Amino acid sequence: MFHVKYSPNEEFAVSDGAIVSLHDCVATSLRIEGDDLLIDFPKGIWVQAIKTGAAVARLKNFEFGSVWLFRKARLPLLWHACVGTKRLLDEDDLIQKVNSGTWTLEFLYEFRCSDQRLFQCVVQPASLIRSNKPTLELCIDTPRIEYSWN
Repeated sequence: MFHVKYSPNEEFAVSDGAIVSLHDCVATSLRIEGDDLLIDFPKGIWVQAIKTGAAVARLKNFEFGSVWLFRKARLPLLWHACVGTKRLLDEDDLIQKVNSGTWTLEFLYEFRCSDQRLFQCVVQPASLIRSNKPTLELCIDTPRIEYSWN
């Protein structure tokens, strides 16, 4: 098993110089162990543009900031016009939906500033086509992320 560590004081991460990306990676499980949040990616993550095997991201000493769920819909008479809703989601509700298999999270973007991370994800309930799927913004405070994979 390989390990990569990322902290905001390093340029992308890492004892071995690897660059890690979660773009287009799908999380199927979220769990809390002590002060850490573990996110499971059964189909892997990107390390130096190569997809790994099953992987785990460990967000060390994390705190949830906020979880926002966005839904959009097209207006029937004006195909280019969109309306949307935004609601605050409880962290326990998010964990329950992901762990029960009701949702998976496809990670699209990660923004960071100091110890804060903002992840933008597509929520994937099986019954919706991608263009109609809600998006999620997950704001987390964590000083370090450790990645491990097979």
